Amino acid sequence: MVVTKNKGLLAQFDVFIFDWDGTLTQMHFLRKLNQMLNPSWLYKKRKTKQMMKSGDTELRNIVHTKRRYAVEMRAMEFKNRILISMIEISLKFVKPHLQEYVKDVIRTLASSNKKIALLTDANAYRALRELSEEKLSNYFDVVVSGQEINALKPNPGGIDTVLYALNAHKNKEKAVYICDMVDDVLAAKNAGVRACAVANGVESYERLSRAKPWRLFRSMEALREAL
Repeated sequence: MVVTKNKGLLAQFDVFIFDWDGTLTQMHFLRKLNQMLNPSWLYKKRKTKQMMKSGDTELRNIVHTKRRYAVEMRAMEFKNRILISMIEISLKFVKPHLQEYVKDVIRTLASSNKKIALLTDANAYRALRELSEEKLSNYFDVVVSGQEINALKPNPGGIDTVLYALNAHKNKEKAVYICDMVDDVLAAKNAGVRACAVANGVESYERLSRAKPWRLFRSMEALREAL
């Protein structure tokens, strides 16, 4: 079944996978941390492009392109490891709160008998504790931590794990990842699922737009209206 853009999200998808930090929770300080860390991998990206200019045949260019992409993905994973460490330290002093309209979105999905999953690079214990504190635990069919399976985004391993856990891996066109970072969008693309980005988290609307998610919303309220 082909997913079309003119229908509401409830009509198009059976599995809704959510990111946690920045997407469902308000963690505005993450945007500054992300901006601080991004130049390090962008520098690596520029250096990699310079290294690949020596390719003089079509075959070498293909190899170099794949190698460059792999280097960029590893650089982004490395950035995320640093970001996660800083988040864990920061959360010892700051308690995250849900984004506005999150509970409305989750309850609407649950009442429509949709599968709801959480995929986060956060520490699994912390994510589960915060879900419990917000009284959301019972709504999620599966919770996966990229740290626990050693597959930080943009590695698609986390999304693949969620899909297998929900027995949805053979119908990827019916799954969507709702997220707030470029790395998340890339993880969705790498896994072969649609990405709905919400620009009230870590990344700006403009930067998310350049990553070309399937849908891009300015707020959780806008996402709710698209259901």
